[in-house]
Amino acid sequence: MKSVVIFLTFLCTTAMAGTWSAWGTWADTCVNCPGSTYRGRTRVCIPGADMSGCTGDRIEKEVCNCPLEADWKEWADWSVCDKDCGFCGTHTRTRECNLLAACPAVTCTGDATESAPCSDTDKVCLAPSVSCCSGYKKKVDIATKRFYCGL
Repeated sequence: MKSVVIFLTFLCTTAMAGTWSAWGTWADTCVNCPGSTYRGRTRVCIPGADMSGCTGDRIEKEVCNCPLEADWKEWADWSVCDKDCGFCGTHTRTRECNLLAACPAVTCTGDATESAPCSDTDKVCLAPSVSCCSGYKKKVDIATKRFYCGL
């Protein structure tokens, strides 16, 4: 019993400074992108026996440099033409934005889908095309055995 009292007296009279816990994990992402922002981590002060605090910072931060915009991935192949009637037919292709996990607010500038005429001529109308584009009439070229759309 005497040794317990001596130990408790020692604890009460000896100043024991506070100690820090281990650092927590870094935040997964930088917030408030784009531009330079911070991400951080924290630790907890465990007061000393005399309730003294810890020296040093509770929060640690680092700069995250987020670009102003993300980059596009490569264009996919063109789709099949939606009409076989010259330049009235269109095809499309798509691309994906290569998003940055660390900067969720950063996106790509521009369109993810692009459309274009399948042909730059009005004489590509393969048989048996049911109709031609508005303003054009179906004609036949007997020598080549092809229909085409003409004015």
